[in-house]
Amino acid sequence: MKLSQETLTILKNYAAINKGVVLHPGNKLYTRKESLIADATISEEFEKEVGIFDLRQLLDIIGLYKDPVLDFGDDCLRIAETDGTVETKYVYAAPGIVSGGTIPKKKLMEIPEDVIDFTLTEEQWNKLQKAITILSLTEIKITSDGKTVRIGTANHKNEQGNSTSIVLEADPHGLQCKMIYNRDDMQLLKGSYKGTVTPLFTIFKNQEYDLTYFVGVEPTTSTFGNN
Repeated sequence: MKLSQETLTILKNYAAINKGVVLHPGNKLYTRKESLIADATISEEFEKEVGIFDLRQLLDIIGLYKDPVLDFGDDCLRIAETDGTVETKYVYAAPGIVSGGTIPKKKLMEIPEDVIDFTLTEEQWNKLQKAITILSLTEIKITSDGKTVRIGTANHKNEQGNSTSIVLEADPHGLQCKMIYNRDDMQLLKGSYKGTVTPLFTIFKNQEYDLTYFVGVEPTTSTFGNN
């Protein structure tokens, strides 16, 4: 098997979310932590469940090869050049000890009827990430007054402090919200996104890759709806 550049790009993003990954049979890639689920569909088909304990390490090994071919054996992965001159044996980990390796339950990703839809461009996302770094903040917020939707930096402990906000192209459907997210849960791959705000999580769908993130809100500091 050869991994496409698109799949390698998604796996590099997953390595920033969790140390390891479990490859499940089929063409879906998942990773998850407490307030984040990432769900991707890829061009390759995996035949068996495989645990990778240190995904970044594996990707670094694959990066040493000019044209790597991967052979998923019973107890290890073999990586080799197409001409057979170089080979690496990479031993699997038990899937149960790999962080974020379980397949998310579909119920966790069900979309309710009342939502706020928006578009987040790559330029806007890049600008927001720079602003949150410059301002040394740890939270991101999406707000709606029922007409205008904004994404910006946040600090729920000091709402009068320094902040940056960006107006989004959006359809709030008349709904108001103030949704707070931990910056560490917003580890989105570079690109533009179609987004959907729900009362419990926000969906970010990448417009280049078949990749969707479900990001949970901070429940004690977030509000949704007009009540």
